[in-house]
Amino acid sequence: MIDLGNERLITIMNDFFEKNPPPYFTFDYGKLIPIRKINNSRRLYAHINPDIEIPLILLDDTFFRSGKIGILVTDQNIFYRLKNKRNGVMKTGKFPLSEIKAFSIVPALKGSNLIVNNQVVAYIRVYFQKNEAEILNRIIGILVADVQSK
Repeated sequence: MIDLGNERLITIMNDFFEKNPPPYFTFDYGKLIPIRKINNSRRLYAHINPDIEIPLILLDDTFFRSGKIGILVTDQNIFYRLKNKRNGVMKTGKFPLSEIKAFSIVPALKGSNLIVNNQVVAYIRVYFQKNEAEILNRIIGILVADVQSK
């Protein structure tokens, strides 16, 4: 069963994107996330229970836009499956929103860095337009702050 906190996060996200409308080329959000991408991310790296955890944002880091590599933000966690920039090895993991102290996606010359709690976690091959990275960083910051204020 979805709790009211989850509904509040969905409302916060919908209000945010209403004020900062698409198009976004690097990520999908809310009901605009294709179910195929959610299913691929769940199968490969975001092991969520759909009865209690809601996908909010999906950053797709694949060439064919399959959702098999990327970041899935839910109302409780940030899941990722991305390559390590140094050795190209695929890294999979998650960060509970309640434990995130700092989050940012920082565009670089080629691709972008995912930085969580002041540590470079992985490399995102997608090159973000500066405004898209800023928008994604802002909404994730808002979601994290809301979860931690409970």
